[in-house]
Amino acid sequence: MTGGSVYGHQEDLAMRVTSLSDAATVAIVVHGVGDHSLREILVQARLGAAAMGEEPLSVEDVTIAGLSPAPGPLEPSPALRISAAGKIHFLLPVVWSRLRVRAAKEADLYGGERAQERFFNAVFLLLPSSVNALRCIVAATGLLPRALTTIIAILYAFLAPGIAAAGFLLIVQLTYARAEADRAGYAWWRAPALIIGIFLLGWVAKKLLMVLDFVGDVVGYVGSPKHREKAEETLLGIIREVARLAPHARILLVGHSLGTVLVTHTLLRLRGENGIGRRLGIVTMGSPLRLMHWFFPDRIRSPEQLLREFEERSLAASWINLWRDADSIGRGLTVSGSSRFAETSLGDGTHPGYWSDSRCWAAVVKSLRSIANGTWDNLVSEWACVPMSQHEEDELIRRAQAAATFAVTLNLLVIAGPIYFWQQIREQNWLVGLDPWSRFSVLGLSALITSLACGYYYFASKRVGGDGATRRQMLGRYRLNWSAAMTCLKAGAILSIAASFVYWRSTAG
Repeated sequence: MTGGSVYGHQEDLAMRVTSLSDAATVAIVVHGVGDHSLREILVQARLGAAAMGEEPLSVEDVTIAGLSPAPGPLEPSPALRISAAGKIHFLLPVVWSRLRVRAAKEADLYGGERAQERFFNAVFLLLPSSVNALRCIVAATGLLPRALTTIIAILYAFLAPGIAAAGFLLIVQLTYARAEADRAGYAWWRAPALIIGIFLLGWVAKKLLMVLDFVGDVVGYVGSPKHREKAEETLLGIIREVARLAPHARILLVGHSLGTVLVTHTLLRLRGENGIGRRLGIVTMGSPLRLMHWFFPDRIRSPEQLLREFEERSLAASWINLWRDADSIGRGLTVSGSSRFAETSLGDGTHPGYWSDSRCWAAVVKSLRSIANGTWDNLVSEWACVPMSQHEEDELIRRAQAAATFAVTLNLLVIAGPIYFWQQIREQNWLVGLDPWSRFSVLGLSALITSLACGYYYFASKRVGGDGATRRQMLGRYRLNWSAAMTCLKAGAILSIAASFVYWRSTAG
């Protein structure tokens, strides 16, 4: 772990030191992929709690004394102390992503003399993730999951050295441009264009390294048993310490995205220690559990397998799963036959930003009250058939009309566009003058753009009825499809710019 304790960087937060002895509930919040900080999680959670508006809340930033699950000196851990209805609740964030060094954080293309060194160091840090990505191929089971995993893993494994090669070529280009600047007839506009290009390449490299970091979290958890064990043992130590410091509190393990996989699988490491399992509740938000089990059934357990083991070993008294309609990663887990499990969609929204969503915390509070009042079964039934509001009914009608419009008007565009493009190539032969690499690049990007255009049309006009779908399910599918369609549209626009740039550079005198 770098840059701090097992919780992440200890930001300079001036907070009152307190203990968990008077806690009624302690929520251990575990993030998903990406580089997170304690301050970021606390700020977002405070916004979500404050926006619930059900009753007066007193929210205070504090630090918890004596909480140190790893060997070493005790370090106060930042948390939120929430007072409501005469009870005290704590929200304790955990940052586990820094168990591996973050490549995007190490890269600094504008760091002066050491910029080149820092860039290549950041790329070098991705090499273990590339190895883990290749290991995931062996972990995948089934023809389609293994084929998809193989494609993604190979692309990922080659991206790290590819970025290094691109950085080397950039340095060569800078050296060449510096030499050219002293010659007569040097075009004045090349210098500012080169500077702009450097900043743009730096921005793209930073974003790309960030994406590779995100994927690196997933392949590290799946492909590296050592990394996975380290993350789970770290979280397990925190659970044990919280249980010791808050002997009468109910403990909630709240996970988002990959954090839901970490939370649920860490619980399996508990061995009935002092009845901790009976005090535990699970909250999963935007969980990819079922998707990851489909890819890696030998590494990631299914929701049914997890629930069965939880019940047999009394590891969790309750499990609620929350997702949002346009979340393409975390969906409903659709588990039946368990008295401990309940789930519901929160409505519109995508994958990021669950911590600041007041609907999440309102659902958590509602589940806690149902457990305390003995009305859990009523909550399960209520969440299974949430009625639609008038606003959602109007939105459903608008989306259905929009889908019909796409189905009627875009057929000609989707079919005629590629035909017109290839006809221009055949009649005008404007690609003949390009070198082979540029020709391949333009045609390859054009093929991807055409595929994305077809994907945009498919999702925007996809039928969502049938199969006994309720109106709420139809609205949720429309929202998800529209999100996928817009993703295709944005990617197509970016590739269009790239194809135009390649063609322009290839034909420029």
